[in-house]
Amino acid sequence: MAKLNFKASVPVPGGAIETGLSLLSFKEDNVVIIYSPELDLAGSGNYLNQAKASFWETVSEFFRYTANKGTLMSELQRLGWKVGGTKKKP
Repeated sequence: MAKLNFKASVPVPGGAIETGLSLLSFKEDNVVIIYSPELDLAGSGNYLNQAKASFWETVSEFFRYTANKGTLMSELQRLGWKVGGTKKKP
């Protein structure tokens, strides 16, 4: 099992979300899986680069969808995040 770091600016309607996550990479049944415990999201592929692309698609869709629906903060709280600040300055 390898530990990876993920830092990205994920485009969402009206701007972008800057994120930094710890990831785990492992192989199961000849499939490479990249998993984010902080968001409980995963991507997979036959090779590491495919798993990374799959994870990027998954995390991008997560942020886009939750930002669009206005549920990002409540979803992060559901996942155990402590969310503070205000709407203007989170």
